[in-house]
Amino acid sequence: MSAPVRVAGPRPLRVARFLGWYLGRFVRASVEVVREVVTPGTGVRPAVVRHRLRCRTDLEVASFVALVGLTPGSLVVGTDDHADDRAARTGRAVRTRERRPAGTRGSVAARAAGRAEIAVHVMDAPDAGAALAELVELEDRMLDAFRRRGRRTPAAPDAGTPR
Repeated sequence: MSAPVRVAGPRPLRVARFLGWYLGRFVRASVEVVREVVTPGTGVRPAVVRHRLRCRTDLEVASFVALVGLTPGSLVVGTDDHADDRAARTGRAVRTRERRPAGTRGSVAARAAGRAEIAVHVMDAPDAGAALAELVELEDRMLDAFRRRGRRTPAAPDAGTPR
């Protein structure tokens, strides 16, 4: 008789812990948005922050984008799977659709190489670095909850750049 096959997937305790943490973040963001609506003119400072994803699969990317979009006061305004490829070939950022080089076909391959980025509009970000740190924390916690072993991929030195 062979050993039982272990099904890969997230552990329920990690997922429950993540969902509890996210619910707290959601409530806090909701209170901040309501406060701004009720008392306009408090001087919100919107910002767009670029974040280099460490997500490796389409499911991870879709989940992360959905979580950011569900959070009141934030909105994903753009994605770019091959920003580094185009910048390296041309010496500048290119925003046109072009044929991808061999070996980088498909979004999963680009994300695996660490090239996918998203741009997030944040309603109130007096410090763009703090807004970026919140995105990194959200991604870390989500990946920790959903990945098989819960291992975090170390953040790249340029995990994202405020704009």
